[in-house]
Amino acid sequence: MRPVDYNEDAGCGPSGKGSVVTFTARTGRTYWIAVAGSPARGHFRLETSRVAVPPNDDFAGARPIALGSSIAGTTHNATRELGEPSHDFLGVRTVWFRFQVAEAGMVRLDACTGRAPHMAVYTGRRVSALSPVAANKNIACASVFQARPGVIYRVALADFGVGGRFQLIARAFTPPPNDNFSDATPITLGSTTSSTTRDASTEPGEPTVLTKPLTVWFRLTIAAPTTVAFNTCAGTTPIRPRVFQGDRVDQLTIIGPDEVICNPQLALQPGVYSIQVVGVETDFTLSTQVVPPTP
Repeated sequence: MRPVDYNEDAGCGPSGKGSVVTFTARTGRTYWIAVAGSPARGHFRLETSRVAVPPNDDFAGARPIALGSSIAGTTHNATRELGEPSHDFLGVRTVWFRFQVAEAGMVRLDACTGRAPHMAVYTGRRVSALSPVAANKNIACASVFQARPGVIYRVALADFGVGGRFQLIARAFTPPPNDNFSDATPITLGSTTSSTTRDASTEPGEPTVLTKPLTVWFRLTIAAPTTVAFNTCAGTTPIRPRVFQGDRVDQLTIIGPDEVICNPQLALQPGVYSIQVVGVETDFTLSTQVVPPTP
């Protein structure tokens, strides 16, 4: 016999004990079901029912997605299959996609719209023999990696609870022009600049305040002693501006206190200042306004 699936103590039944197994039954096949109790023993009730699982519930039924496209999907009623990897986050409901590119390049797979299930990307032909792809995992529901032509990438989306709907988007990865410290965007006093942390990253040695931050950089020159109000509060998601001095990203000195989330006011002396905007993935505006002296 070949095992199809198994489960131990999934939490069903009035006592919270018992097991649930969901699998794809093929027409004409006979399935043998073993029920075992150790050390517990006694009477039990075995129930069977038809479940409407997503069409890409199993690795073999993975849906194709192409670069530049978007697919709606769901993890509702999805299941894990025998031999499936843990994906590092042990989601109990998983669905599968497959992805290829015609030309080599950095790509981003994004399932953050809707339910936002966790994502893992692999190569391999069998669900029990997959190799994880080294990906940028700043965001759990998205992956950024160097895709090679001729390679089939296997994408698992894992969820908890009852699952739900999401949108999977495949697109070329394009970092913001001011993603790195050396490419900081020049700004002036009294200006408001629109920018984004979408597709941003963190470079080696960069000072951060979050576990998996996304950062972009700006540069401001002050000609005379000035109190400046920095403000990134206008967007729907708070994002933090931090002000530094220094010529290297790994040797920066922070200016002033670092507790204010989106609107710090700092008394600055003449010089060149680097402004790091750090936080989650979002579009934002950065304004720099002179604060009049107190009478």
